[in-house]
Amino acid sequence: MSTLKLKHLLQRLPVVRQQSQTDCGAACLATICRYDRKYVSLNYMRELCRVGQSGASMYNLMQAAKTLGYETEPILEIYENLEKSDRPSIVNWRGYHWIVVYRADDKYVTVADPSQGLIKSPNASFR
Repeated sequence: MSTLKLKHLLQRLPVVRQQSQTDCGAACLATICRYDRKYVSLNYMRELCRVGQSGASMYNLMQAAKTLGYETEPILEIYENLEKSDRPSIVNWRGYHWIVVYRADDKYVTVADPSQGLIKSPNASFR
């Protein structure tokens, strides 16, 4: 991929990186905000999400999102729902880590992982 294409992709699909092991949820919500051109600091998001020693709960992420004007709905996400979505989704990955799924199709999934950055990988690794 050319540098120009990569730069354009990164501008359209932002990633807010986590600063500690426990703020992945706050970083994901900040990523969604940045995607929507709302700029909030990670420190503010950590407070809003009430990040504690074990991170942010789904409930606290939902409350923080509502405070920022987002509608939220907790669902048991299956891959087919992600394929149909036209919005980024915050997903609990492996029970202990929050990521943002930007796109999912029959071959690839594109995620913003606050610990690793923007990742495009075969969907088999995600299912």
